[in-house]
Amino acid sequence: MTHTGTVINVKNLTKMSCFGRIKPDIGGRSIFVSAVNCDEYKLENGMHVAYELQKGVRSNFAVNVRDAS
Repeated sequence: MTHTGTVINVKNLTKMSCFGRIKPDIGGRSIFVSAVNCDEYKLENGMHVAYELQKGVRSNFAVNVRDAS
């Protein structure tokens, strides 16, 4: 199931790794998101994205993140 939200608190660690959180449009807790290659897909604060949720050990996280604007 596809969800939408806004990227917040992005941290670019290196050119190959970045992470942040997505604030869902429907409200609730923010969702963790990580990009393995930041050169191919640049996460930016305020970016509106579509994503799917994947269940993790402690909480859900975003996968298949793409621009939704």
